[in-house]
Amino acid sequence: MYVSYDNSHPSPVLYSDKVTATDGHPAILYINQTVAGRPVYLAFVGTQLPPEAAGLKNCSDSNYTATFTEGNTGGNTITYFLLNVYVA
Repeated sequence: MYVSYDNSHPSPVLYSDKVTATDGHPAILYINQTVAGRPVYLAFVGTQLPPEAAGLKNCSDSNYTATFTEGNTGGNTITYFLLNVYVA
């Protein structure tokens, strides 16, 4: 996933941050508080594995969930984005 606060179409060439999520390993992006009030743009890029990839030949039921969450740590409010990928 590519993230940008300035570019409305983040990509491998233009991004502020990038994170990767895989099956069972979520990506967590902590939102930068110095850009409070500005939009955050996200671009999701999937990778198609080759057919010979072990155990993934029939992963037609894969999906993902994406959520923004606000929490509190040590008296400070933080916002983070969580991306989970599920491969069936």
